[in-house]
Order: sequence, then C-alpha cells, then structure tokens
Amino acid sequence: MKILSIQRSILCFALSLLISQNATAETSTTRISRRHTIATPSSQSNSFNSRNEIPISSPATDINVLRVRGGAKTPTTTAKLDPTLNFIKIAIGSMLESCAMYAVLNIASRLAGEFKDNNKPFVTAIQLFMVGSVVFGSSIYGSLIDNGLSASTKQLFSPNDIPGDSNWYQNLKKPSWNPPGWVFPIMWLIISKPTQFVALWKVRTAKGISVPLFVYCIQLALGDAWNKIFFGLQQIKVGVAVISAFWAILVASAALFYQKDPSAGLFLVPTCLWVTVAASLNWSIYYKNRDTVA
Repeated sequence: MKILSIQRSILCFALSLLISQNATAETSTTRISRRHTIATPSSQSNSFNSRNEIPISSPATDINVLRVRGGAKTPTTTAKLDPTLNFIKIAIGSMLESCAMYAVLNIASRLAGEFKDNNKPFVTAIQLFMVGSVVFGSSIYGSLIDNGLSASTKQLFSPNDIPGDSNWYQNLKKPSWNPPGWVFPIMWLIISKPTQFVALWKVRTAKGISVPLFVYCIQLALGDAWNKIFFGLQQIKVGVAVISAFWAILVASAALFYQKDPSAGLFLVPTCLWVTVAASLNWSIYYKNRDTVA
C-alpha cells in the first residue's frame, strides 16, 4: 500500500508537470502569434498583452498592427512639415551656415596675416582651400548643417537640373526676356564664382576685415536659402523677399570690399549684376503667377 501511494504521488506530480509545460507552451505560442497578428478595428481594444504591445497605424493601409514597445521600428512615411516650420529651419540653417563660413574665412585671414612676410607654400595652399571651399562650396556648408543635400548643392554640381518638381518651374509664366537655361551655369560657375574668389583673396590680408567677411558670408547663405525656398519649397512670394534681401546684402558686401580694396569691390560687380537679373526674374514670375501660386 505504501508503494502504491508513492507511485500514485509520482504519477500525480508527473501529470501536473506535463499540464504546466503545455500551458507554458500555449502561452508562448499565443504571445508569438499575437505579435505577428493584424488586429482588426473591432478587436483593437483586446490587442494589448503582457509584453506592453501597443497598436500603431500602418501608413500604407488603414489597419492596425502590433509592435512590441522598444523593438524595431516599422516603416513609416515621412510627414510633410508645415511651411512655417520649413522657413524656420531654413532661417536657422542660414544663420549657422553664415557663422561656419565666417569662421573658415577668418582663419584664412589670420593665416595670411601671420605669414604675410614669410608665406610658405603649404600655408598658401591651406588658404586657397579655405577660400575656395566657401566661394564654390557654400551650399555644402548648408548641407552639412541641414544633414542632407540642399537644392543649392544640386545646383552647384548639376546647374541645369532644377531641384524639386522640374515641371513646376517649366509651367510657370515667365517674362519674354527670361534667360535661356545654358546662361545660368556659365554666369555662376565661370564668371560669378571665380570673380568672388579673386575679391576674397585680395581683401583677406586687409585690416579690420571681420565685418566685410561676415556680411559676405550672410549673402552667400541667403543665396542658398533662396534656392531652397524658391525651387525646393516652390514658394515664389517668400522667394521674392529672400532674393531681395540677398541682393541688398550682396551690394553692401561689395561696398565694404571696395573700402578695403577698390579692385576687390569691383570684382563683386559681375555677381551683383547677375543677382539683379535673378531678382528681377523672380519678381516678374511672382507678378505673372501671383493669382495661381504661393
């Protein structure tokens, strides 16, 4: 009897252990299936479990799926920012871009002053690189700050490509004197940028050059901001305001350069003339399309 009692106890323990294992396996299976289950709206209220799963909306479909909190993110579509937020972002980026370019030009100017009497080739090479990076690659500074390629960067390397929707610009009403597309890269890359480089190179050793350099950097940043707003955001009205400010700061920069070195100020005249054409074109496009576009 004692042996039978022991055997019966062992059997009961084995049965209870088996039942416990089955329950555990069933719970694990249920959790796994729940994790990969698509919940319908009717069962949404019952979709929470012990793993802190939360329902999220799928952007492609109008259904809810389960995601474990703290797990891998599911693909989502990038929400389009409000235009005001875009303008604020561009404004802040332009200020930081101006400061970054000014810091580079200020270092180049100090190097030129330090080694004015005993200039070494490698020091000259560093100055050439710094000044060239600001003049020809100003939009790259903005791109690094924006954490992505800006519309103006694409214009620098692909001047004939229109950022954003190319059909948008092509479909705009333009004045009869609208310059042909091939004129823009010639003016910017062959005439404007090289003459700006010469102007900067001439004034880099002048005394009290900090303010002129900073004003010059501001107009560069405004030029990049105009590209982003006009072509990227396709905001003609705001673009008019930005390019007008761009033109005014550019003229002020040329005047400040002229005070330090008359020839340097004159080397900025081609850029002033070309920006005058660009600003007039922007104003004309706004006037002709003001009833249909922003």
